[in-house]
Amino acid sequence: MTKKSLKDAKSKKNKNKKGRTKDSHKKTKSEIRDVNNPNYMKKVQARKTSKENEEKQKIQKRLEKQVENDLSVSHTTDFQRVDISHQNMQNIKKLLEFSYKQEQQDEEEDDEEDEDDSDSDEDDEDEDDEDDEDEEDDEEDEDSEDENVQEERETALQLYEKIKSKTKTDPSFSTLESDYEAFLSWYDCSLYSKESINQEEVDNVRQDELMVLSSVYPDEFQVHEQDHLSVKRTEDDSVELHMIMPKDYPYSTPILYLNSTLSTEQELNIIVQLVEKSKEANQGPIMYDLVCHLEEAYRQVKNEQVPKPRPSTIISTTEKKPLTTSQPQQTITKRHKPSETQIEHQLMQQYFESRKKHSSDHDHDHQQKTFEQEEEICKTLYQEHSKKQSKSTFQYMQQQRSKLPSHSKQSQIMDLINNKKAVVITGQTGSGKTTQVAQYILDHAIANHILEATNIICTQPRRISATSVAERVAKERDEQIGHSIGYSIRLESKKSKFTKLLFCTTGILLKMLESDPNLNSISHVIIDEVHERSIEIDFLLIILRRLIYSRSNLKIILMSATVSSDIFTNYFNCATIEIPGRTFPVAEFFLEHVIEQTNYTASHIQKTDYENHQQSTIPSEKQINQLYPSFSKNTKNALQILDETKLNYDLIIRLLNQICNGNDFGAILIFLPGLQEITNLYNLMNQSQYKQKDKYMLVVLHSSLSSAQQQLAFHSPKKNVRKIILSTNIAETSVTIDDVTTVIDCGKMKQMQHLSNLSMNNLKEIWISKANAKQRMGRAGRVSSGTCYHLFTTKTYQSMDNEQCPEMKRIALDQFILRIKLMGMGEIESVMNQCIEPPQESQIKSAISNLKKLHALVNCNDRLELTALGYHLATLPVDIRMGKMMIYASMFKCLDPVLTIAASMSLQSPFVSPMNDRDLADQIHKSQMVEKSDHLTLLKWYHEWNRISSKESRIDFCRLNFLSDKTFCQMQDLKREFVNLLTEIGFVSRDGDSDSNSNDEKVIKACLVCGLYPNVLLIKQENHQTTMHTAKHGQAFVHPSSVLFKDDSTFRDKYLVYNEMTKTTRVYVRDLSTVTPYSLLLFGGTFDKQTNLVTLDKWIKFKMDSKCADMIHLLRVECVKALAHKMMNPKSEYSSSEKLAMSTIINLIKSEK
Repeated sequence: MTKKSLKDAKSKKNKNKKGRTKDSHKKTKSEIRDVNNPNYMKKVQARKTSKENEEKQKIQKRLEKQVENDLSVSHTTDFQRVDISHQNMQNIKKLLEFSYKQEQQDEEEDDEEDEDDSDSDEDDEDEDDEDDEDEEDDEEDEDSEDENVQEERETALQLYEKIKSKTKTDPSFSTLESDYEAFLSWYDCSLYSKESINQEEVDNVRQDELMVLSSVYPDEFQVHEQDHLSVKRTEDDSVELHMIMPKDYPYSTPILYLNSTLSTEQELNIIVQLVEKSKEANQGPIMYDLVCHLEEAYRQVKNEQVPKPRPSTIISTTEKKPLTTSQPQQTITKRHKPSETQIEHQLMQQYFESRKKHSSDHDHDHQQKTFEQEEEICKTLYQEHSKKQSKSTFQYMQQQRSKLPSHSKQSQIMDLINNKKAVVITGQTGSGKTTQVAQYILDHAIANHILEATNIICTQPRRISATSVAERVAKERDEQIGHSIGYSIRLESKKSKFTKLLFCTTGILLKMLESDPNLNSISHVIIDEVHERSIEIDFLLIILRRLIYSRSNLKIILMSATVSSDIFTNYFNCATIEIPGRTFPVAEFFLEHVIEQTNYTASHIQKTDYENHQQSTIPSEKQINQLYPSFSKNTKNALQILDETKLNYDLIIRLLNQICNGNDFGAILIFLPGLQEITNLYNLMNQSQYKQKDKYMLVVLHSSLSSAQQQLAFHSPKKNVRKIILSTNIAETSVTIDDVTTVIDCGKMKQMQHLSNLSMNNLKEIWISKANAKQRMGRAGRVSSGTCYHLFTTKTYQSMDNEQCPEMKRIALDQFILRIKLMGMGEIESVMNQCIEPPQESQIKSAISNLKKLHALVNCNDRLELTALGYHLATLPVDIRMGKMMIYASMFKCLDPVLTIAASMSLQSPFVSPMNDRDLADQIHKSQMVEKSDHLTLLKWYHEWNRISSKESRIDFCRLNFLSDKTFCQMQDLKREFVNLLTEIGFVSRDGDSDSNSNDEKVIKACLVCGLYPNVLLIKQENHQTTMHTAKHGQAFVHPSSVLFKDDSTFRDKYLVYNEMTKTTRVYVRDLSTVTPYSLLLFGGTFDKQTNLVTLDKWIKFKMDSKCADMIHLLRVECVKALAHKMMNPKSEYSSSEKLAMSTIINLIKSEK
C-alpha cells in the first residue's frame, strides 16, 4: 500500500469518527428533551422489558439444553417430570408450619427464661437498702459456709495425716487411710467452677442413667439420696455397689464403695477393675457399665483362693494425687460435650446390654433349673442305656458300628480328646467319623458316669446334613430322634431336656454364642466338614480359639475329609489323628484315557475354532509326545485340538454309550458345573436313546430343586433300568447316593466371588481342587468297586489347587463385620487378622464403606461403631438389606407383605421349573405378574396359596402352577420368626397397627427402595426394545428367572430396584421391581438441587421446579428426624410433628400416579 493511500484511509476514518460523535451528541440531547414525555417513557420501559424477557428466554433455553445434555449422560433423553399436587403441597406446608411453630415455641420458652433472669437482675438492682443488707448477710453466710467446709477439709486432712502415720505401725488402719484419701480426692474434684458446667446437660445425663438402671435392675436398684445410688447383686455372697455422683457427673467420675462379705483382697481386686473400667468413660455415662462389669469381676475373683472378709471398701475413680495442706483448690474446666453419635452409641450399648442381661438371667434360671433336674435326667438315661443292651435291634446296630474303620481308633480318639484341649480328626469317605466320634464321647460319659458334665454339639455345614446325620445316629442308638440325640436347624428342631448330643448348623451355634459367649452349658464342640471353610466356619474358629484360653474344660474337635489338615493343627497348636476310609477300590481315568477308550476324534471342531485354540492353549506335537508317549496317534491329535476349559457334551454322550453297553447296571453320577450345563446335557440326552424310560431313569440334582425332587436321586430304579444323575457339586459331600458305581467328573464348578471394586457378585466357572476331585471319585466306591472318569488331563490335575479358596476371601463381609461389632469382639481389622486365612484389605474396606452407606456403621471417637440401625440389623438373621426393609416396613405400617418378600429372598425361590416343562412353568408364573415386579408377583402367588385352608388342596395348587409348597411353608414359618424378632426389638407391638398400608403397592415399593437402594437400574426403551443400565456397570440384563425376562411392553416408570447383580457371561440382575420417582426422591441417596432439576447420587435425575424440590428436600429432613427417633427408641410413640411427617410422606407416596 502506498503512502498516499494510507493517508486517504486515515483521513476517511477520522471523518467517520467525528460524524459518529456528533450524531451521538444529538441523540443524547433528544433523549433529554423527551424525558418528561410519558408516552416516550412507556415506550422505553416496554423496550427494556422486552429485552429482559428475551434474555430470560435465552438463559432458560440454555439451561434446558444443559439438562438434556446431562440426562443423556445417564443413558436417557426421555426423563420423568415430577410435580406435587395442590393437596400434597398443602399437607407439606402444614407439616413445615407445625415444625416451625414447635421451634418458635421452644425459642420463646428459652427467651422467656432469659427475660425472667434479666428481670430478676433488674429487681435485685432496684431493691431497697434493707434487701441489700439481707443480700450481704446471705453472702456472709455463704462465705461462712465455705469457711466451714474448708475447715472440715483441713480437719479431715489432719486426721488423714494422723491415720497415715498410724498405719506404719498398725496395718489395721489401712482401710481408714484409703477411705479418707478417697474423700479428700472427691472433695477437691467437687470444688469445680460453676461457670464451666452446663447444669441442664448434667441433669439430663443423670436422668438417663437413673432411667436405665431402674429399668434394667428394678428390684436391685435403690436411690438413697439425690446423688447416692446403689445396686445389689446377690449370689453366693451379698455384694452391693454404692455410687456417689459428683455435681459435674459425667464430666467427673463417681465415687465407688463396696459392701459385701468378700475378703479384702477380693474387694480390692473388684474395685481396681471398676476403676480401670471407669477410665473408658471419656466424659460419658459410666455407671451402667460399672454395674455390668461388677458381675464379671465378681465371677473372676470367686474362682481364686481368698482370705477372710472385712466390712467395706471405698474408693474414688478420680485419679489420686499427693495430698498436702498447701494443695491449691482444683478447678475442673468444662470438657467437650459428647456428640450425638457418641450419645447414640452409649444409649444403644446400654439398651443391648440390658437385653443381653435379661437373656442371660433367663438362661441362668433355666440352667439352675436344669442343674436341679440333671441328676434325675441322667439317672433316666443310664437306666435306658442299660435296658437297651439286651435288645436285638440295638445289638445289631452295635455290630454294624464295629465294622467301621473308626472303631479301631476309638481308644486313641478318646485319649486325645480327654487329654488335649483341641484335636483334629481326618477321615476319608466311609470312615465313620461323622456318625461315630460324637457317640464315642457320649458312650465314654455313660460308662464313666460323667453324663452330668457332658453336653455335645456337632455342627454341620448344611441343614440336610444336620438332620440326616442326627436321624442316623438316633437309629444306631435304637431311639427316637429328639431324645438323647437331637438336631436344631433354622425354623426346625427336635430336642428335649434329655438331649445330650445336638446336631446343628454352624449358624445355630453362632446364634447361641450371642447369648452365651462362653458356651458354659457345652462340654464338647465338634466342627464337621471343617475343610469346607465357609465364612461361618472360619468365624466360629476365631471364637473357639479364644474360648480355649478362658474355658479350660471345653473340648474342641475339628473333623475334615481331607488329609491336609496342617492349617488347622497349626492354628490351634493341637494334635491330629487320621482314620482310614472304607471305600471299595475305584479305577481312576483321565481325559487321555477316555479318548483312548472311546476312540474319540475331534473332527467336529471347525477350522476357525481350531486356529483360535491353536494360537492360545494348544501344546506342540513334541510336548504331546513327551506327555503321552504310550497313547495312540488319534488320542494325541485329539489332545492337541480339544480345549479342556470348555465342556464337551459329545464326549460325555460317547462315554455314556460305552458305559451303558456294559453289564454293570449301577447308577452313573455326572458332575456338571451348574444348572445351565445340566439343562443342556439333559436336552441332548432326551433327543437320543436315553429318552427311553423303560431303559433309563434320568434324574437331575441341584440346590434350586424342591426336597421332593431331590429325593428322586435316592430312589432305586426298576429292574434292568439304569439310573443316570446329572448333578452339581451338591453330591460331593451334602448327600450320598449309595447305588452309584460310576462317576463322570467334568472337573468344573460354579463359584461366587464378590467384586468389591464393582459392588457385585461374579459367578465364575473354575477348576475344582484336588480335594474336590478326590471326593467325587469316592462317590463311586460306596457299595462296591467303581470307576471314575475325569474329563481333564493328568497334567491339568497336577496343576489344580490342593484345596478350595476359602469363602472368607471371596464373598462380601458386611454381615460378618456387623456380627463382630454386635458381639463386642474388638476392632474389625484386629479380629480379621485373627482369621485362619485373613481376607484382603480391599474386602474389608469395601464392606465398611457399604455399611456406612447403609447407615449401619459410623465413625465415633476415631473408632467404627454400630449405629442404632446397625444394632437392629445385626440382630436379624437375614441379609442386611432385607433387615433394613423390614424395619422401615414396620414404621410405614405395611409389615406383612414386606415380611413375605424378605422371607422369599432368604430362601430358595418357590417357583419350580422342571426340565421338561420349563416354558409352560414360566408362562404360568408370568400370568400373575403385578406392576412389573418380581416381588409383588411372588406376593400374589403367596396370597393365593395362603387363602387355601386344606393342606392337600395347597399341594395340588402348587403342583398345577409349578410352585413349591414346602418353600411357601418355610416362608410362613420364617415370617413368624421375623415378627417375634421385631417384637422383641420393639418395632412391632402385639396390639398395635402394623398393616394399615399393606394393600398399597406404592408403599410396599417404597419399602423396597429403603432396603435395596442404591441397587437401581435405569430403563431405556427405543424401537420397541427395552434395555437396563446401571450407574457403574453399563448395560445389565434381566435374569431368565425374572417375570420381566423378555418383557418389551411399555414401562410407566423409568427406574427399577434389584436384589442381586451377578456377572457370568453377562451382567445379570434378578428380583426386580419398578419404583416411582417419589420413593427414590424421599429415600434415595445424596440430594442435589439445580435449576428445574434434582439429581440423586449424581446420576438419577428428575425434572422438577425449585419449589417442589425444596418441599421434597424438607420432607426428607423431617423423615430422617422421625426415623432416627424411632431407631433409638423403637417402643416409643411418634411425637405430633413426627406423626404428621410420616402421614404426609405416606399420603404423598400413595397419591403418585
